[in-house]
Amino acid sequence: MTIVLRRVDLDTIVEHSQETYPKEACGILLGARNDDLREVNMVFSAKNMLESETSYQIDPQEQLDIFVKADELSLEVVGYYHSHPYWQAQPSSIDTQSANQPCCSYIIHSNTDNEVRSFHWDGYEFRAEEIIVSEETDIEDE
Repeated sequence: MTIVLRRVDLDTIVEHSQETYPKEACGILLGARNDDLREVNMVFSAKNMLESETSYQIDPQEQLDIFVKADELSLEVVGYYHSHPYWQAQPSSIDTQSANQPCCSYIIHSNTDNEVRSFHWDGYEFRAEEIIVSEETDIEDE
């Protein structure tokens, strides 16, 4: 599995993680799937309703609004992102318990290590996946 996102989208994820520190940041990734490849076209930062340093929850209305936007743009939810303020960019037991979108990517940014990693949720466990960062402003230009 591989996820492709633009440098500007990766920067948005990192900046959101830094802005919400020491709380976890979270958001939704919209794009397209093609076999084992997910291409991110849009990143939507969301509010962590839990205001927690160890877990996150996206407001259901905000999530619905983003899902409607995806439908309007003929995109799909290809993944989510969140930060780990004090831990490595590795899924926690809380992440595993709360993951509920099989076939989605879950990008994690570690504030302490300033590292970004991505994992594919297969419905049972997280599997590490490759991240390709495009310097293009529009992934479709590639």
